[in-house]
Amino acid sequence: MIVKPFPMPGPDVIAVIGSGFSGTLVTVNLARQAGDRPLHIVLFERGARFARGVAYGTICPQHLLNVPAGLMSALVDEPGHFPAWLQARDPCAHAGTFAPRRLYGEYLEELLASAA
Repeated sequence: MIVKPFPMPGPDVIAVIGSGFSGTLVTVNLARQAGDRPLHIVLFERGARFARGVAYGTICPQHLLNVPAGLMSALVDEPGHFPAWLQARDPCAHAGTFAPRRLYGEYLEELLASAA
């Protein structure tokens, strides 16, 4: 006998545990790829803020990314996305800039908010 799951009415529901870099980008990309398909994503985070995690939750301006901005786009199909975002906030920034980690956290937070 083959047992088929009972189809649930409404949108698919996906739970993402943790909203650091990985959880944030999984959520953003799921939302981007859903298209017109109804999808409900539940993002769980024990910390005070989404999209930060340990790596990008710092407030110290001396904590810099260890990779230049030109290699840090969160969107694989838009390699210039982060450098453009950064330059809109700091006209002196360029692809070779080692930006503060807190700014990258702001970038991820904005991506997550736009995906919502």
